Amino acid sequence: MPRLPFSFSCPAPQRSAPPTKCLPRESQVLDLAPIGLVPDNIGAMSLGKARDGTDVLILRSDNNFSTSQKSQFYAFKVLRRSQQ
Repeated sequence: MPRLPFSFSCPAPQRSAPPTKCLPRESQVLDLAPIGLVPDNIGAMSLGKARDGTDVLILRSDNNFSTSQKSQFYAFKVLRRSQQ
């Protein structure tokens, strides 16, 4: 089951405070199996903005120079959890 095993939890920057480190913590943020995607090899990941301003996660899988594998790009809209 392909998963993205890391998420980031960063403190909000403060004007008068020195920069803080933002370290990854392990937690599942995306499971591709329930939506029928089973990439062989995810080799790249990028987080960016769509034209409408929403956050988008882009994944790339490559074919490893094999005719039995596919090179593909996957784009996912990032949904934010409500702060409660």
